[in-house]
Amino acid sequence: MGKVIERIELPGQLSVWDIEITQPVKKATEKVKKVTQIKENNTQSGLEITVDQQRIIGKYKADLKLNRIIQYCGGSIGIELKENEVFKTIYVNKGGKEEFTFNKKSPVMPWDKVLYYREDLKPNELQEEKLKVLKIKYKGIKEIRRKGDENILVEYEDKVISIIPKGWVLEFNNVQALYDEEDIESEGLPEDLEAMQKRVKVGDIVVASIGKEKLLVQGEITRIYGIGDYILNIVYEDKHTAIGRYAVRKIIKCA
Repeated sequence: MGKVIERIELPGQLSVWDIEITQPVKKATEKVKKVTQIKENNTQSGLEITVDQQRIIGKYKADLKLNRIIQYCGGSIGIELKENEVFKTIYVNKGGKEEFTFNKKSPVMPWDKVLYYREDLKPNELQEEKLKVLKIKYKGIKEIRRKGDENILVEYEDKVISIIPKGWVLEFNNVQALYDEEDIESEGLPEDLEAMQKRVKVGDIVVASIGKEKLLVQGEITRIYGIGDYILNIVYEDKHTAIGRYAVRKIIKCA
């Protein structure tokens, strides 16, 4: 006998099968029962699900193996199936064509959206340890945990960092992650300028102001000396110069 699937819907609650409707969904209290429950994430990514894609979704909606539906940033979708801990993902283009299948769980990038998930996914201990390191390295990060996505996302200044289950820390510059306000786990306060200047060390890549013109340059700290370790020697564009610690404006990369 197959698994029993229960979908709990209240009046006015939307389903992924009605994906063309764009009204937000309020969370419903889930009843505790000994059955497999389907949880859905219906917030739109800004890309429309085409009629042809809806047809494919309808084809798989009654499949007990359906695990997740992911909308990729280019507009295609992934139908992720799971049976006996074995995964298969079907790639469906905008025209509703099942272009190819790969025998593994679908990767989810920061700019993708999980439209549907059977059960929420939790990060593992390795990811949590990597997150602790990032919280020490970067002050004032935004921690994001999206429903149906086992990756931990971190936003810091102009970069998005994704910690994936293998423990890899992937950095993306000048991109925007896709998430809801309720996905924000924590948002630290930004570190003040003086505190940042006090903690710079040899090997850090920094932005500093030099000269009377206060020209901003990016360079590496190669030496720290003087009373109270006030003087920093930095190298930028193959030039060496000495600056005061409080000329540092930003840390680009910690040693």
